[in-house]
Amino acid sequence: YPSRGLDFLVQTGWIVHFPELDALRGVPQEPEWHPEGDAWEHTKHVCDAAARIAIREGLKGEDRATLVFAALCHDLGKATTTEFLDGRWRAYGHPEAGVPLTQSFLERIGCFERIIAVVEPLVLCHMAHLFIPDRFTERGARRLAVKLGQATIQQLAMVVESDMNGRPPLPGGVPENVQALVTLAEELRIIDEQPTPLILGRHLIAQGMEPGPHFSDLIQQCFEAQLDGLFVDVEKGVLYLEGLI
Repeated sequence: YPSRGLDFLVQTGWIVHFPELDALRGVPQEPEWHPEGDAWEHTKHVCDAAARIAIREGLKGEDRATLVFAALCHDLGKATTTEFLDGRWRAYGHPEAGVPLTQSFLERIGCFERIIAVVEPLVLCHMAHLFIPDRFTERGARRLAVKLGQATIQQLAMVVESDMNGRPPLPGGVPENVQALVTLAEELRIIDEQPTPLILGRHLIAQGMEPGPHFSDLIQQCFEAQLDGLFVDVEKGVLYLEGLI
């Protein structure tokens, strides 16, 4: 269990060499949502949950490391954002605050850049599902996939499950809207990859346009429309392009 290694860091005093982790110790959490204790206790539970999920999913090597590092870093931002507001402990903005802390920690321990590039967006987006009132729309799923960058919705779902399983004795599992997101992402074929632009420079050239700086703006406009579901294939995308020019 990863938590044993984290406990060892504390017992030996080596934790002081990892200030981003050390800062989580003693950071309070709202007991109703986190009966397990402070942010450090929560992080240990989440790391153990991630390790169990990695075994269940057959993740090995860098795939396993990515999930466990995302679990370890997901709440680093709580150390700088936690406040007692309106009678509750809250950590507004902690996903965003955790990104630079994740980068500094992982770089210092010598983590591969390609792993850091995946872990950071998972930290940033690990609470995205909480801001969806019911279920993700196709538009929301596509835009989340883009926001995740080099990470995937499948990886995010495992991080969310790890997070939910890190609050004993509260029940864990995957939230319903995240389960629905995974199903939707599979249908849209974005479960393990980003949407890619259907309209490219060659389509603009086919419309008789001369290449230039304006190409990137038009391609981006088309891509935004594609993410919004205004077209789903190249043929309709070209029609949309014609409307722009």
